[in-house]
Amino acid sequence: MKPSPAWSRHYVSSMGFTSRGPGRLLATAVASVLLVTGLGVVVAPPGGAVTPPIVNAPATLPRLIPVHGLRKATTPPIAGGATTTHIYTTDPAERAALRSGGWQLDAAGTTNCDGIVGYLFDRPVQWTYAGVSQSTVPVHRFYHQAFNGYFLKATDDQQFIDNLALFGFADEGIVGHGFRDNATAPTAAAAPLRMYMDETTKEAYHSANAAPPLPGFTDRGTIAFVRPAGPPSTDPSVPEQPPAAAQLCPVTMLTRTIDGVARHLATTSIGERAAGLAAGWTLETTDVPASADGVVGYLWDRRVPGTDPVYRFRHDALRSYYYESIPGDPAGRIGALAFYGFASEGVIGYDFATPQPGTVPWTSSYRPDMSAYYYTTAAGAAFAAAQGYAPGAPIAHLFTSADAPAPYYEIHRPAGTSKGIVVDIHGGGWQGELPWIIHGPFVAPVYLADWPATGARQPDAMAQRLVARGWTVYSVEYHSGGPLAAGDVDWFVTRLRDQVGAGTKICTAGTSAGAHLALLTAARRRDVACTIADAGPTHLPAAVQGSPTEIRPFVEAAFGPDQGVWATNSPALTGLSGVTTKVLMATAANDTLVVPSQMTLMGDALVAAGAPTPLVITLAAGQGGGWGCPAGSIIFVHACVTQAAYDAYLQAEAAFIDGI
Repeated sequence: MKPSPAWSRHYVSSMGFTSRGPGRLLATAVASVLLVTGLGVVVAPPGGAVTPPIVNAPATLPRLIPVHGLRKATTPPIAGGATTTHIYTTDPAERAALRSGGWQLDAAGTTNCDGIVGYLFDRPVQWTYAGVSQSTVPVHRFYHQAFNGYFLKATDDQQFIDNLALFGFADEGIVGHGFRDNATAPTAAAAPLRMYMDETTKEAYHSANAAPPLPGFTDRGTIAFVRPAGPPSTDPSVPEQPPAAAQLCPVTMLTRTIDGVARHLATTSIGERAAGLAAGWTLETTDVPASADGVVGYLWDRRVPGTDPVYRFRHDALRSYYYESIPGDPAGRIGALAFYGFASEGVIGYDFATPQPGTVPWTSSYRPDMSAYYYTTAAGAAFAAAQGYAPGAPIAHLFTSADAPAPYYEIHRPAGTSKGIVVDIHGGGWQGELPWIIHGPFVAPVYLADWPATGARQPDAMAQRLVARGWTVYSVEYHSGGPLAAGDVDWFVTRLRDQVGAGTKICTAGTSAGAHLALLTAARRRDVACTIADAGPTHLPAAVQGSPTEIRPFVEAAFGPDQGVWATNSPALTGLSGVTTKVLMATAANDTLVVPSQMTLMGDALVAAGAPTPLVITLAAGQGGGWGCPAGSIIFVHACVTQAAYDAYLQAEAAFIDGI
């Protein structure tokens, strides 16, 4: 079934089935073409090439974007076609539209919790590998009515595409750009995306897993090379390991009436979800509409700093499932519940203990017989009341989307009452550390083969100092690329402001690129109380001109070569009228990456706009350079400063934040 009737009309007319004879004969002809070409099945958004998965996409850095698999039981438009169709998309808007049309998460080709079968580039990429110039190849998506299937093929041969059209394959455009072959892939472990087909039913699916084909399916060959969703496993029953970077997994609610009692089963496992649906469970629609595909929200797939595990419990006598977020060491709580007959079925995900930007409370409710029901919406609350459930307390906080612009953040809380919130933004050339890292000219998702630790960053020294002075610190992650990173941070601050209200002070802080983002966020808003910016560029055109051999590669990688883009992302060139933010800026006198005059340019712009006069500190140069400072000197962001200058800066920073 096509995602929209308009598509169907277009393809019927363009493929000219009336002149090609019966659908059965056409299917036979197409099958012979498949044997020769090794094409596979897939879906793309209507009207051609897809957009990147994040709305405020980076201006210059190509990114590997996830290919999500969905499936749907369908009526074939031509007799003999598949009755189950598998579709793959890189566009979150299309994914949402498909799910609202009854397409479900597909467990056929992946064990990834959100149906991700691999990653493709969002645009063409060229690079040099082992001294040889390499490039990606576009991955086209085709639809064929006789198969009732979608087929992917990596090709830049227009004649090949035109020839396919003669056999009824309608080109739906480019879903992404893949590696030409594994040997020249510059990122770790590019994998073949293969097509598997049931020769009898004509059903087909794609997978980059190391697992064998599903029963009844045969391997029809490689149609593209992709970055896999995770490293391969040696266990055939679990063919992929999870990426090292934390991922938000959908929480699916399934329901089934057993012995007259409605059970409500929550799972983040795509395999358990598929098995439940096959065993007679149905998607829960009392809390979220059918278009939500049973997904009530999202949980982290592993512990992120500041989160707690969410456990699922089963009570056979009470004939119900229960869920609880358990802080600290859960062993005691699990043991106590076991004494009363609650059997732990393990962790389904991780959540923050209190409401956070982008989350919604998951609330419990109980009947007199202690059967339980959980909801996130007003519709769920109304259903609970109508069914005799009495409302309880929120037991977890679910994210409302897996596509949140700020993909990751840590929370560090002070002892006692918090004075306010500081959004701490890390530096590093506008490169997001989770879940993306830089691989040459593009940004790639990380997984265990790339990432040496768990993926969790330790709080930096500034964050620790601010917590010690009574502030709550959110260390926020962002996606790589300057404009995207700025949009991510602004999204986060907006959601944070919505959460805490107008009465809570929110400040921004960071070092290097993080300092730039902290200043830019404050310059574009009027609700930031203070900003601490250590060695952050404030005027990108002048920064590149002032240190052309130092900062230019970072700026061009993050913002591209267009100086107009540099200017629109320069805090000192932003309209600062009405800004009331108190600003502390500091840099080392001998910083050659972000020269001290960058602080002067921002300070002058603030004063000219009538904003509070900033505190600008230039730390005396110490001995040494690079990342090594001898005794008596200490590193301050990009350069060595004297210990005395650093101590004086710490005193000034403490006085500044205490005065907010």
